[in-house]
Amino acid sequence: MYILRLKNEWINGDCLKELKKMDAESIDLIITSPPYHNLRVYSNDPSDLSNCESYEEYYYLLGFVIAECERVLKPGGKFVMQFEDYNYTLGRDNKMGQESLTGDINKIFIEYNFSLWTKAFWRKYSAQRAMLAQGNLYYRNMKARDAILAANVGFVYVYKKFGDCELIKASDITLEEWADWADGVWNISNSGIGHTTPFAEELVKRCVKLWSCPGDTVCDPFAGAGTVNKIAIECGRNAVGIELNKEFYDLGNEKRFNLWDDSIF
Repeated sequence: MYILRLKNEWINGDCLKELKKMDAESIDLIITSPPYHNLRVYSNDPSDLSNCESYEEYYYLLGFVIAECERVLKPGGKFVMQFEDYNYTLGRDNKMGQESLTGDINKIFIEYNFSLWTKAFWRKYSAQRAMLAQGNLYYRNMKARDAILAANVGFVYVYKKFGDCELIKASDITLEEWADWADGVWNISNSGIGHTTPFAEELVKRCVKLWSCPGDTVCDPFAGAGTVNKIAIECGRNAVGIELNKEFYDLGNEKRFNLWDDSIF
């Protein structure tokens, strides 16, 4: 009896260069959360999107990555993009309010052969928890006509590459999972290992199982500490993770992949 062995590719490098090395139409699903422009600078590498001087430069370079992702995705494959609007602060931006990223990101995907397929809203934590970090949320600081709500929700936008793929009824999703996941609002606590902006494992699990099947290959071009790789392998998928920052790459090895024995594959 032949048993399929899973592959976990864990790559330290520039995702644009590494994606160019991959075969066209070799990936079934992409899940990622790209860095923000100039919000958290993860490294001094000029290839790091967090080093962009403006959002115009950020969108321009992000477009190159999305174009390569379109090339390596199979027809009908999904690209799950998790992101949030940029929240201004007086200390950093000298103003309050938000920069909406939705429209500009959507334009890039449309330009590169994708269409918006579906989306979910990720409620990461309660407003009460947000108050610990956002002083303007305290009741004593609230101003009528000028209230700002908690920035505790992220977006999970799912784009589809033009074309068709084989559809398999339910795959490995249980009835109980579907009853919970079909809701367009996902209440999932934000947690992770060592990374400044961790990817919630439950969120990744839902994305992996909803938009891929066992034996498929899942890729994260901004892989951080390897959450997508971890969940993909645990769910019976192959994984390709690309991370520029050596510290995060080593963290993925130290806290995850080096601890695995051969049976997980």
